[in-house]
Amino acid sequence: MERSSILSRNSSALPESGRAAKRLQSELASLMLECVPGVSAFPEADDILTWRGTISSSENSLFSGMRFHLTLKFPLDYPFSPPVVTFTTRCFHPNVDYGSGAICLDILKEHWSSTYTVKTILLSIQSLLDEPNVESPLNVQAASLWEADPAQFRAVCVTKYEEATGEKIMIGESLITSEGKAALAAHSSTSHLQRTTVTLENSRHRTLGRSSSPSFL
Repeated sequence: MERSSILSRNSSALPESGRAAKRLQSELASLMLECVPGVSAFPEADDILTWRGTISSSENSLFSGMRFHLTLKFPLDYPFSPPVVTFTTRCFHPNVDYGSGAICLDILKEHWSSTYTVKTILLSIQSLLDEPNVESPLNVQAASLWEADPAQFRAVCVTKYEEATGEKIMIGESLITSEGKAALAAHSSTSHLQRTTVTLENSRHRTLGRSSSPSFL
């Protein structure tokens, strides 16, 4: 799609949405010039305040081979308030509500800054795919599986993605590179070590508690 045609197509929206539209026009031009790997976004035909975004993860990711579409709805006082961003492609992820597509991401809420841009938002969500906050999940099942068994998490993701999109994703050895396999192994080992440490600590505290209990004759 030609850059000039996209910009001119949305120019008619400028008088109605004012400062927000001007800011978004500028961000659109920058985003199209930069061609950021794995992310893209464009306004809808007649609404500069509603964008459609696309995010792809890296080849070593548990979401490798998947492409997710999002909707970004900007308020009239943007960039002083954040947009509402939702996944329109169903995403099985600890910080994404599988039914509604709502995202739990601090920069879209209390940590929003007027310096953030569409590019910032898309890259943050792309990063969230591989670095979820499992301490504050929207999808408890996904968070538990992420911690306990990354390989099984990947298998569930693939199944759900295929059901939602009709696309076929490879699960097997050929999909994930050696670096990716090592990362999965490290993640699994770390999770196991953390659980073991907690268990040992709890056991030690119970033992100390028994030994320090007073005895009565």
